[in-house]
Amino acid sequence: MSPETHAKQKLEDGLFFVPLQPVNAPSGVIPAIADVLGLQFHGPAPPQDQLFSFLREKRLLLLLDNFEHLLSAAGLVTALLANSPGVKVLVTSREALKLQEEWFHPVTGLALPPRATPSPLHRAEDTAPADVITAGADAVQLFVQTARRSLVDFDPEQHWQAIVR
Repeated sequence: MSPETHAKQKLEDGLFFVPLQPVNAPSGVIPAIADVLGLQFHGPAPPQDQLFSFLREKRLLLLLDNFEHLLSAAGLVTALLANSPGVKVLVTSREALKLQEEWFHPVTGLALPPRATPSPLHRAEDTAPADVITAGADAVQLFVQTARRSLVDFDPEQHWQAIVR
């Protein structure tokens, strides 16, 4: 069985991206999740109970993005996992949630080209573009790859000063 088929079987109800940057308070996390899932709350039951009921039999992945300003709502992740055994949660945050269920994986930035100290006799224009672009810096390579997705004929040597600025 291919990894893709295995993942589809395990997450047959899909993957849902929940952007939390616009959420101003911990009380907004449940409505943000419900909105992405297309769930509308009705009746007297608390929204959290309605969300858990909706998710109870689901097999899906919730990606909660930018959780760092809502850390006091981290207990919701624990409750969600306890009440919805088929739901997996991936949280992006600049800070750990400090949950027992958490697996913390720090992500570092991409490598940049070394910053040279310019001498009065050296001008940026004198640096060979190919040397800068092919220096192996991950950030520069990612920028060039992304630019070429939008502009197939993008020539980094014509724009190298802007790239390394």
